[in-house]
Amino acid sequence: MIGNNALKSKVKDFNWKVFFALLGIGILIIALLGKNYHDYAAYIRHWIVISEGGNPYLGKASDNAYGIIYNLFAYTNISAKVALPRVLWILFYFLSLIGLKSFLKESTPNFPTRSILVFLLVNPLFLIFGLKYGSNDVFLASLVLLGVLLYLKKKHILSGIMIALAIGFKYIPLLIAPFLIFQNTLKVNLKFLISVSLALALIFFIGYLEWGDNIIKPLIFGKERISKIFSIFRFLRAQGINLDSCSTISTVFSVVLSFSLYIVFKLDRMILILFCWFNILLLYKVGHPQFYLTPLLLGSLVFVLNHKIIEQSRLMLFCIILLGMWLFFWPFYYDNMGISLEVRDWIGLPHSIILLTTNISLLKLAFIKRNLLKGKHAIYDLNQKK
Repeated sequence: MIGNNALKSKVKDFNWKVFFALLGIGILIIALLGKNYHDYAAYIRHWIVISEGGNPYLGKASDNAYGIIYNLFAYTNISAKVALPRVLWILFYFLSLIGLKSFLKESTPNFPTRSILVFLLVNPLFLIFGLKYGSNDVFLASLVLLGVLLYLKKKHILSGIMIALAIGFKYIPLLIAPFLIFQNTLKVNLKFLISVSLALALIFFIGYLEWGDNIIKPLIFGKERISKIFSIFRFLRAQGINLDSCSTISTVFSVVLSFSLYIVFKLDRMILILFCWFNILLLYKVGHPQFYLTPLLLGSLVFVLNHKIIEQSRLMLFCIILLGMWLFFWPFYYDNMGISLEVRDWIGLPHSIILLTTNISLLKLAFIKRNLLKGKHAIYDLNQKK
């Protein structure tokens, strides 16, 4: 009987490996040979400017909102018909999922991690914006998750390098760096700090030598952009209330508030990183579905690590499911129907309400885990190693 069970387990594992291998190969073929939609067409335009010796932040590339690492992908863009950069980004996505599976297998061995992998490979947000449209946020999300996983495994030097690459690709991860530099006791992680600082110094030094002070133009470009789709500022602007200029200061304030909660109440690092990222998306005036690829990966990690607590709260589960359904509906709708101006004008209001409600639940989770909230959750030993 024991031998039969072992054999069945091996067969099941083999079947899963075959399934993931075939799914992965199919995804890579689509990524390599698929048409260049959406933002990926703009990426090619930027990379052509760079390959011809031009400045990636001037002229035809003046709408480039990305960093130095992004520009380097110009040298992998060998053909517009063969999307090698997109394939590399998807490969990093696969690598991040392998790292996630390995980490969860050690930290939560009883959780069905295969279901998480399937979910992360077949959800509409990844398939449409990450794969079909080739959004570079799929690469950013992978770098951030890999950096966080390395940090949790106490490989702080490698984590610092990975987070520096993420910042060098797109500047937004700089806003969550304090959560990794500092423990919630304000003790500094010197290995991570030195690693991320040296790596960033090298990245920006190379960028400065090549393109001068134009490397800071993405920050200026981001500040000057008008509010878009998912942003509450877009909704307000459509009602004749233009508060776009308040977005930057509001976003920075939300990061300071998130970090302050992390320090003052000694809250869980991973939950507060996700909380902070959601706050950024809540208050940044440029709201696009692809921006949620990073919290999709981070949220999956947070969910599995805290699933015993989350499963005890119907409200928390409802908020998570509602946000997921909302984020997965719009990529599908966008891809099949497009989004009219009228829809773009109002979508920011319900989106912001759903996101805010979810983030309040996320903060509640952090307080429950810290044992600062009483109730039925208190019977669970929150301090034990999951």
